[in-house]
Amino acid sequence: MNKGLTLVEIIISFSIALILISSMYLIIYSNLKVSETNQYYIDANNILTFLSREIQNNPSIYIEYNPNENAFSYKEEKDVIIKMLKGKLRMYRYTINGSSNYNISLSEEIKIIMDNVVQVDITLSWTVNNKTYRTKSSVIISTFEIFQQPPINLPEDSDIEI
Repeated sequence: MNKGLTLVEIIISFSIALILISSMYLIIYSNLKVSETNQYYIDANNILTFLSREIQNNPSIYIEYNPNENAFSYKEEKDVIIKMLKGKLRMYRYTINGSSNYNISLSEEIKIIMDNVVQVDITLSWTVNNKTYRTKSSVIISTFEIFQQPPINLPEDSDIEI
């Protein structure tokens, strides 16, 4: 009787061990890739959430009502508003995976959903490994907030009257 392992048994055992190790490596490596991709979407979602809240909380800064056309429009050119929003994002250090290399675009027109509600679409795009990703968010704003002008804080010794 043979008390040791034969060459065939050693090769089979080694092959099974190699397959198990390589499959574990493949599972772990693929999960790391998914986690990295998820981080891009988490960062993009954080940026879109910030932009949505900024426009919802301060709509009178970005949107105005034109009674002649009976429509809502941006107070400034869209490029100026985008620069303002990007400046606020830089101030709070919002990045996508550590990079500020992303683009923001606003909808061409402000849609009137109902008599007292308007909608603005915000699109965020960024590039990773020569592939461009886009995420879009819609902001619903009450027109009551647009007509309300923010109070102007003047110093106590000011000669300006409101």
